[in-house]
Amino acid sequence: MIWPDDAPNVEPVPSPRAQRKPSNAVRDGIIAETSAQTSNLHRVLIHIGGEGMAAHLRQWNVGTDHDGRTLFHYVDARGRHVTTKGIAYDAAGKRMRDSGARFGVSLPSQYVPMTSGEGHRPCLFGEQWMQDGQSMIDYRDMLNPKRITFDDRTPVALVESEKSAIVASFIMPSMVWIAAGGSNGITADKAEALRGRTVLILFDCDDAGRNSAAECAKRITAAGGVAIHEIDGVPVQDVVFTSAAPAGFDIADHVMHMLATRAAEHQIGSTLHISQGVA
Repeated sequence: MIWPDDAPNVEPVPSPRAQRKPSNAVRDGIIAETSAQTSNLHRVLIHIGGEGMAAHLRQWNVGTDHDGRTLFHYVDARGRHVTTKGIAYDAAGKRMRDSGARFGVSLPSQYVPMTSGEGHRPCLFGEQWMQDGQSMIDYRDMLNPKRITFDDRTPVALVESEKSAIVASFIMPSMVWIAAGGSNGITADKAEALRGRTVLILFDCDDAGRNSAAECAKRITAAGGVAIHEIDGVPVQDVVFTSAAPAGFDIADHVMHMLATRAAEHQIGSTLHISQGVA
């Protein structure tokens, strides 16, 4: 994978500030009540990423609801929990498309809907990391975790899915990783949060992802940000993933494959070491 470090340095163009539509906040306690790391996605990621990944998922507040869905809590730039999306994954950590995603949380005693009908408007997923002075812990080395502090000059990477933002930030925590919540997830309202920021758009490797990245770039530019969806006329995803990636391939697929390979190599190495000791 090649990361485009030489992305153009362009100053944002000022534009009139739009008023973002308000959202109701979720009642206190939901994140704490759903903090169990027992969903299928948790099991897969922690298996390949170890204790460091478990700690990383905790700092993102990734939870599990009563139905076993993975919960992605949306927290805005003011630190308010505005909604939660629940997604079902299979035992391999792949999204179960027939189950669909839903905004709401299943608790033992009730289902708590968090849709626009209840006054909840999703922000950008990961928007909380865009607060000036916000910090994330780099847990790749659990013996020597490092705190990384962000400011308004920290580059932003925009991906499609919540899973991609979380997994990519584990490997590359020096950037602010956020998710649109789908290829069509960047509205003019959400783009307002990216005013004054340089945003690298890394959507999925398919025509829908490339086309949506171009449309999102227009909205981010209109909001006063700098959007990079191409480098020298080539879509960013085709620059980052230099090999022939299958349709729909994304940064989460790449990182999970890399972590799984490392985990397998470590397991094989440990087995050989034990075998040699026995011999």
